[in-house]
Parts: sequence; C-alpha cells; structure tokens
Amino acid sequence: MAKENIDPSLLRCPNIRDELLAYLKDCSEVAHFESSQDVDFDVHFFFDDHDFASNPNGMIGEVFYDLDEVEALSIFIHEFEKAIGPGRSMPNPANVDWSPVAAAAHSAYQAIAKTRLK
Repeated sequence: MAKENIDPSLLRCPNIRDELLAYLKDCSEVAHFESSQDVDFDVHFFFDDHDFASNPNGMIGEVFYDLDEVEALSIFIHEFEKAIGPGRSMPNPANVDWSPVAAAAHSAYQAIAKTRLK
C-alpha cells in the first residue's frame, strides 16, 4: 500500500491517530517537558488511555497502517519509559534529560505523519 493519500476509513480509530500526532508533535520539543502537568497528560495519553506500550502491533488497522509506524512509536515509548523511570512516583521533570525523548517523538511524528489521509 502506498503511504500517501490513504483513505482514513481504512483505520478503525482515525481520531486517536490524530490525537497521537498532536501529542508527538508537542513532545518533539524539549521545552514541552518543563511542565509537570504536560508530562502527566502525556503519561495518561500514552500509557493509561491507550496503552501504546503493551501491544502496539495490535493497533495496526486501528491507529497505525503498518509495522514501520509501530516501530517508530515503540522507540519513542521506550525513551519515554527510560526518562520517567520505574515506580509509581513521577520524577521532577527538571531533573530529567528529555532530549532523547524529544528526538524519538520527532522521529515517530515524521514516520506517522508522512502518511497523508484523504
């Protein structure tokens, strides 16, 4: 399937894809992570609301078109998990190097956004 001008009706959840792209675009800027509230919203979106970490392959046909998109997002999720660390408490965003997270978000955004919907 060509990765351009794809009919959004081919996805079951195109609105979640749009929301994902908006979050990835925001996360592409290191300054975005200066606000603990923004980081909290990110955690809820990526890990609670949609749980992109546990089975992103299962979202092909729902949010993603192919494995390339899943792999790009998985790299971002991995970097985000490394940044926030394990456990229940969120680290102080000022004490975290968000550069790898922002770079991975930018790459994921580029990989997913290159598929244009009709």
